[in-house]
Amino acid sequence: MRRVLISLFSIGVIAIVAVFATQAFFNDTETSVGNVLQAGALDLKIDNTCYYNGDACILDTATGLGHWDGTEESCSCTWKSKDLESGDVFFSLFDLKPGDWEEDTISVNVDNPSWLCADIKVTRNADNSCTEPEQAAVGGENGACVAPNGPGELAKELNFVFWKDDGDNVYECGAETAVNGSCEQILTEGPADAVLGGESWALADSTTDTGPIPAKQTF
Repeated sequence: MRRVLISLFSIGVIAIVAVFATQAFFNDTETSVGNVLQAGALDLKIDNTCYYNGDACILDTATGLGHWDGTEESCSCTWKSKDLESGDVFFSLFDLKPGDWEEDTISVNVDNPSWLCADIKVTRNADNSCTEPEQAAVGGENGACVAPNGPGELAKELNFVFWKDDGDNVYECGAETAVNGSCEQILTEGPADAVLGGESWALADSTTDTGPIPAKQTF
């Protein structure tokens, strides 16, 4: 919503002086008309590129659909800079196995210098079902794997690390980094139940060393 304030500023000066024992009143008024204070526009755009075990989700610009590199298997976690819509996801993995990994590069663009923060929370963590090996590992029917809608174990075993990237999709620390051999800034890291549970991260504000996110640049 555009909010416009139009005002009339008047500055008045009144002086009272005595001249030869006679009071004389002088007044002068200067008026500036049509002053405008208008809030600027702020439009946040998000783009995303995801990788699963090193394979990129490639976006077909003609169809707007994605597929994993080298296969015809569809994926939906890569898109060009846009307003987020219902159904947009940064990661969507249905066949996780020990040793699997996924990398996501999330970029933001704003049309005015801006502070930026991110809030994240877990909305569901269900056990869903119990396989025979899982039942054996947790003690069968008397173990933890009993309630299909109860808390699952994945959030404790799935590790996340979020960092401010320089655009190459690789966390760098040490001599290979461009700036004084320092590490790229880690925002948070740890198991999903710790880092995704009600976290709030300041990406750019008065407490960070980056200042506001520059206008019309990819961050």
